[in-house]
Amino acid sequence: MIFLFGGTDDEERLNDLYAYNIRANSWEKLSVSSQQPLPRSGARGVAYMDGLYFFGGYQRKQGTYFNDLFYFDIDQ
Repeated sequence: MIFLFGGTDDEERLNDLYAYNIRANSWEKLSVSSQQPLPRSGARGVAYMDGLYFFGGYQRKQGTYFNDLFYFDIDQ
């Protein structure tokens, strides 16, 4: 699986989470039942054990930089 979080659609920042299944060659938008990060670009993420960790990012290049960490449980 490859996971994609946030970014921009050239109109606004997003906070959605997608999973790409390499074997099935398909994308799925994941629903998040817990607190979601604010929309942002430039966040960095890593998969570790059964979770995804996302750190930082920004809402505007001239300000509003984040210094936060979010965890998503892949199994849930």
